[in-house]
Amino acid sequence: MFPHPAVQISATGAPTEWNDANLRFTYAFRIEKSIVTITCQVEQITDVSLNYIHQIVAVRVRGVIDAIAFSRGTGLRLLIDYCRLPDQKPRPLRSGDPALATLCSITELEVIRLIEKEGRILKPLNDLTETLSDPLDSFVNCQRAIEGIGRLMSDSEERKVRWEYLRNSLNLTRTYLDFVSERSVPDRHGATGPVSMRDVGEAQVRGWTTMNRFLEFRKRNSVRLSLSEFPLL
Repeated sequence: MFPHPAVQISATGAPTEWNDANLRFTYAFRIEKSIVTITCQVEQITDVSLNYIHQIVAVRVRGVIDAIAFSRGTGLRLLIDYCRLPDQKPRPLRSGDPALATLCSITELEVIRLIEKEGRILKPLNDLTETLSDPLDSFVNCQRAIEGIGRLMSDSEERKVRWEYLRNSLNLTRTYLDFVSERSVPDRHGATGPVSMRDVGEAQVRGWTTMNRFLEFRKRNSVRLSLSEFPLL
């Protein structure tokens, strides 16, 4: 977090262990004059584990930032710029999963052109990409993005009609989409229990696939996608 002359915050967090099916590590943090330092101890570091640790500690430390923002009524945002590994120079950090890029058959420029023509695409697209920086909310955000796509595709107020049109037009089965919708229910109703990161990754894959197919659908002037190009999932 960059220092701000009008907002100076300080806080510390004792060493805390994170242990799940994916990884085990310990982290602690210090915030001094709005500068955040997070230290982590892990047995072995790889690009995959580094990205995972980044996602987890960002969410946890952001909780402290949110508590301060709430008590002060001041908007604050956590920015983690880089990490420093033992005996190495600082390296930049970025949130997300580069593997999701392989699911995009539509180009960046084509997406921008579609947004220029149909600004309503911005909301579900943002809901989806927010999962890159906030993976623990992926079930809700992916589901909201898919619901938003359904409303963009059909003006019907009947959810059943919208979903049938979405599935038929994009060659997606109910089972494929239910993976996300079923897992979003607890979070939509305020659940705060543990989250499977494997399921988070799968929800993102299905959200990205649905969005990509919708954008391809729009690029083709809203003509149903061919099964030869986009097989039934």
